[in-house]
Amino acid sequence: MNLRHVIALLVISLFSVQPALAADALYDKVMKNGTIRCGYVIFPPFLMKEDGKTLSGVSYDAFNAMGNAMGLKVEWVEEVPWDNLIAGLDSGRIDAICSFLGVSAQRMTRADFLTAPLYSVEGVWVRRDEKRFTKNEQLDSPDVTFAATEGTMFGGMVANDFPKAKLNSLPGTTSFTEQLLTVTTGKADATIMDNYVSLKYLEANPNAIKEVQPGRIYRVLPVSSMIPMGEVRFKIMLNGALDEIINNGVFDKIYDKYNVPKGSVLKRANGHMPAE
Repeated sequence: MNLRHVIALLVISLFSVQPALAADALYDKVMKNGTIRCGYVIFPPFLMKEDGKTLSGVSYDAFNAMGNAMGLKVEWVEEVPWDNLIAGLDSGRIDAICSFLGVSAQRMTRADFLTAPLYSVEGVWVRRDEKRFTKNEQLDSPDVTFAATEGTMFGGMVANDFPKAKLNSLPGTTSFTEQLLTVTTGKADATIMDNYVSLKYLEANPNAIKEVQPGRIYRVLPVSSMIPMGEVRFKIMLNGALDEIINNGVFDKIYDKYNVPKGSVLKRANGHMPAE
């Protein structure tokens, strides 16, 4: 191949990239309006709603702080059911699912995520008086029914790790508290749940549930904000803001505000901190 052919190929490659960059219209829209329109899911401690209207949580405060860092307004405009996350993004009514949720390969086939700032620890939970199981593996049986909310990652975990068990699929609008209640009321034998949610449930309902193998981490899920696929400049901008509030200590102050039980959520290491 001569030099002329090499130059021609380089020019073709250069121009083939331009449409992808030009198609990144969300960044231009946000910068023009000065506003990021946020969808969200209820997922303690990352996002909570009190009195049916007041939002709070680690991701709520963090995304608002990111907006301040960028000089952009953040509007929390729509609660999205768990089984309608991608459709919510595709509708154009919202620019991102700004509250943190689990990052998975399946979700990333149709959407993108910011770099995960936190990791949620999952456990396998049963009724407190359940005596059949001392190890998670024992729940992989046709005699066991798991409860899982549609659209969450829990159903996939059951299918992968407990393929012999039955699955009681709950509507995508079901709260995680209701998912645990399905176990305590006997409608299911077990459920996979974030340890933060389960520990808070135990505070309100002592002796209602227990972890099958306490002290053993069943799963660790990276959690972050979900954005539409292919919005490169939008993602770069948001990741930059997230890194800034982590590195300047704002994120730590937000996290500490919510008194997250030790071991239920893990923080990513700060890039500027020396290794211990």
